[in-house]
Amino acid sequence: MLRVAVVEDNDTDKKIIMESLGRFALEENEHLNISEFHDAMDFLEQRKTDFQIVFMDIQMPYMDGLEAARKFRERNTEAVLIFVTSMAQYAVHGYEVDAMDYIVKPLNYFSFNLKMKRAVKHIHSREKQQFIINTRNGLVKASIGEVKYVEVLGHKVIYHFEDKEVEAYGSMKKVMEELSENTFALCNNCYYVNLFYVTAVEGYVVSLGETQLQISHPKKKSFMKALNDFCRRVQCMNIWDVAWKCELTFELLVFSFLMCRHFGKKSFFWLRAAAGSGICLFGSVLLVSNTTTMWESIPGIIMIFLLSMLTMVFCYENPVREILFVSIAAYITQIVLYSVFILLQTFLEISSGISFIVLYALLLAIAIAIVLHLKFHFCPETTAGGSALPETAAI
Repeated sequence: MLRVAVVEDNDTDKKIIMESLGRFALEENEHLNISEFHDAMDFLEQRKTDFQIVFMDIQMPYMDGLEAARKFRERNTEAVLIFVTSMAQYAVHGYEVDAMDYIVKPLNYFSFNLKMKRAVKHIHSREKQQFIINTRNGLVKASIGEVKYVEVLGHKVIYHFEDKEVEAYGSMKKVMEELSENTFALCNNCYYVNLFYVTAVEGYVVSLGETQLQISHPKKKSFMKALNDFCRRVQCMNIWDVAWKCELTFELLVFSFLMCRHFGKKSFFWLRAAAGSGICLFGSVLLVSNTTTMWESIPGIIMIFLLSMLTMVFCYENPVREILFVSIAAYITQIVLYSVFILLQTFLEISSGISFIVLYALLLAIAIAIVLHLKFHFCPETTAGGSALPETAAI
């Protein structure tokens, strides 16, 4: 059962949210335990329930929703926070409190349903990554990814984390059932190692940072196989991640070249195009070395746009003014394509797999077909003295 809080001072808006939650519970067969609060002070004073989803109005008396969210985050960092507001500009501050989304009043059930599905999916996904440790002092909830290794001594089980150890009673068999076999492997009969933390293997010793564990001879082959398989999966994921983030640059280059197809080409055009495109894509790889995409960074956007435009200048004979115009048109086309893709991805609830690739390929093909029907004409404009000034027009 999901624990949901609705913090809303307007009775009409609160009623709409409650009715929407009831409808969602019936349609999606979800069990919801819903609590209502008239203002932020009442909500913060209630400490008995550990809420998983919070709908928070921003404009409220005594304390606004943003301030209430900050105080709430001091004691709960995992709950899904969704702001409810009549003015969308306030919602941009949601990143300060790690809000997942926002809903603009008046509430539309279709939009509400999509955001609620996303919240529920996030919670269920996170729950799959957690497990319960039954200790002598009670139950302890832990994240699978935070366990460095598990040590089993007789019937005593010690879960080793980065900053703590948790003792419980059990067996290696039970530990292996709780933790994923895809990310953990036995290095001997006493140690179950999280492969993500492995930093080195030398002979029969595996290093997890400063911690060193012995690999038994019978387990050496199976442990190394599990480690190699894990490394290949991580490498493939990293390559896919970089490729997907760089596809935005790829789209920009494709649209730019297609829109410039009627321009005069410079000598060694294909060599120039390959070199320029390579520099653009290499720049993208440098920009996505962290977890954010380059399009979330203003300097990144400017850098990639300039590299793309300079590639066109490097390849075509037309004046820079004309190439700048086409580059802006290509960038706008790319942004529209990406926005449509995100909307359809959310609406169709596609996050990965073949459907994800098919949707992207279909939209890209449609966008290319539209671009191929565009033709840009740049007509000279004569002055009184007879000299020509370039004027740009698009058909």
